[in-house]
Amino acid sequence: MISELQNHDIHKDVADFISRRDDIVKMTEMHGGSVHFLFPDVFRENIRAFRQVLKEPAGLDHDISFAVKANKGMSFLEVASKEGIGCDVSSIYEYRAALGHGIPGERITLSGPSKNLDFLLLAFLLGSRISVDSWGELDDIHSMTKKADFKKVRILFRIGDLTNRASRFGFSQKELPELINFVRRNKKAFICEGFAFHLDGYSIEERAVAIQDIFKYIESARAAGIQCSVINIGGGYAVNYVTEEQGIIFDALSDTDFFAGNKPKGFYPYRSHINGPDFLKVLLNTIILYNHESIRDRMITNKYQLIIEPGRALLHQAGITCFSVKESRTTSSGDNIVNVDANINMLSEQWFNTDFLPGPAVVSAQKRKLSSYRASVGGNTCLEMDLLTKRKVDFPYPPVRGDVLVYLNTAGYQMDSNESMFHQIPLPQKVAVFRDGTGKWLYRQDTYFSRLDI
Repeated sequence: MISELQNHDIHKDVADFISRRDDIVKMTEMHGGSVHFLFPDVFRENIRAFRQVLKEPAGLDHDISFAVKANKGMSFLEVASKEGIGCDVSSIYEYRAALGHGIPGERITLSGPSKNLDFLLLAFLLGSRISVDSWGELDDIHSMTKKADFKKVRILFRIGDLTNRASRFGFSQKELPELINFVRRNKKAFICEGFAFHLDGYSIEERAVAIQDIFKYIESARAAGIQCSVINIGGGYAVNYVTEEQGIIFDALSDTDFFAGNKPKGFYPYRSHINGPDFLKVLLNTIILYNHESIRDRMITNKYQLIIEPGRALLHQAGITCFSVKESRTTSSGDNIVNVDANINMLSEQWFNTDFLPGPAVVSAQKRKLSSYRASVGGNTCLEMDLLTKRKVDFPYPPVRGDVLVYLNTAGYQMDSNESMFHQIPLPQKVAVFRDGTGKWLYRQDTYFSRLDI
C-alpha cells in the first residue's frame, strides 16, 4: 500500500518504480535502512528540455553546465558527459569527478570564492574557464601565469552587486573600469570571455535587469578592445514540487501543524507557477525597456553567448530517498512521531533551518487497514533537533517496522548537501534506477553506472 502520492507532482516513471513496493522495502532494508535512488533517464529529459528552450528559435549561442554541487551522484555526471553538456565545479574534488566521467576540461567552469592554487592549476592545464571572484584571486592567477609557460587563461568576472541585496561574492560594478584596464595591460596572460552572476531567490524580473546590466558591461569591454561575449547567468530556476492544492495547504500551515509548535520561519517556494525550462523561456522573452526587443533577440543580434548553470532544475524528479521505519509513538508532549533509521544529515533542508515540505509517502509490503495518523518524522540520533520532517504529516495509518517512508524529488541538494556520519552511522548508498530496451527496471550502484547503461 502506498499513500499520499496524489499530493505530489511526480514523474510517471518514478511513480511506476515506487509502485514496486516489495522492491522498495527489500532494497531499503538491504542497504541498512536508508537509500537514495537516482533516475538518470529523468535527468537526461531535463537536460533536453532546457536545451530545447535554448535552441528555439534558432540562432542563440548557448551552453548548459550542470552545477555539480547539487548532487554527488556519479551517474548524473555520466549522463552529462553523454549529453555533451559542461559542468560548474566549486572544488578540485568536483573538478576531478567531472573529468573522471568524461567532461572535457574546456567544458568545465570553476566557480566559488578564493580558489586553491592546485584547483586553479588544473584549469590552466586543461583549458577550463575560471569565474574570477576577487582581486586576490585575480592576483593569484596572474602570479601563476608568470611562473610557468601556460596558454592564455580563460576568465569571466563575477559581478556580485547586481541587485540591492548584499553578497560576499564577486566584484562590484564600480570596479569594472579597473578590471577592463587590468585585462588590457595583461592581454598576453588572459582571455576575458565575459561576465557572470548568480542571484539568490527566484525573481525573473531581477534576472532580466541583471542581464541588461551585463549587456552594457560587455559593450564597454568591447569598446576598450576586449572582444568578450559570454554572459553566465548561473542557476536559480524555480522547481515545482507539489500540486496546486498541496501548495495552498502549505500556505495555510500554522504553528500547531509542526512538532512542539516549532514552525520554521521560511520555506523554499515548493510551488512555482513558472518553473524549470519555462522559467528560462519567460526570462529570455522578457522585453528590454530601452530598445523594445527581447533578451534573446538582443543576444543573437550582438553575438553574445549565454551560459546557464542549473543544478536543482536539472535534477527535478531525478531522485527519491527511502528510510525504513523503526516505530511510531506518542511523545511526552502529546505529539505523534514516526522514527526512521536515518537522520537530518540525510535530508538536508534543515541545513537552512527550515523543513522539506513534500512528502513523505509511506510504503508497506502488506495491505494495511486505513486509520488516519498525524505525525512528524524523527531520526536515529540523540539530538532533540533530529527531525527529518517537523511538519505533522497525515499518514493513512501508523507506520510500523517493516514500512518505508519515501521522500520524493530529493536529488536537488537534499540528498547530500549536509551529510555527516554522526554517531558513525554510514551515509545512505546511491542506487541508479533505469530501464533497459524492453522497459525492464534495472539497478546499479551509482559508482558503477556507466553511460553505456542508457
